[in-house]
Amino acid sequence: MQLDENIRWKFRYDGDFRQKVLKLIDLVSEMQEKELSGNFDYNQGRQIFNLFLSTFNGAVRTLKDYMRYQGIFQVDTREIIKEAFYVEIIEDGQSWIDMMFDANDVNPQTLEGFDFYTLSTRYLKAFTDLVKYFQERTEK
Repeated sequence: MQLDENIRWKFRYDGDFRQKVLKLIDLVSEMQEKELSGNFDYNQGRQIFNLFLSTFNGAVRTLKDYMRYQGIFQVDTREIIKEAFYVEIIEDGQSWIDMMFDANDVNPQTLEGFDFYTLSTRYLKAFTDLVKYFQERTEK
């Protein structure tokens, strides 16, 4: 069965992206509590990073489908982010570009170069802002 292009973005948003953002928020909160007590869990850090990657990729796919639904066709991740910023779907284009670099450049085995503070502040805000944007469109 071919999924209708007009609603594909809604399925991606409802079925995958939104749930991953909520799970990422929970895991980051847990990690922050453990850090405060001095018990940073490296395996949980890797789990969070992998969920970040999956959430970022889901966000880009949802953006791509939503923009296609709006008549905007982009294929490359960087172009999707730039166009989403240009048409005011996302507010903080630099955070999304930084996420793209982290998704491509950080070694998931060592997590070298990944900043969990940036994830818990800038990246989670960018994800939740996008969730809010899509939530408003699904309620219309």
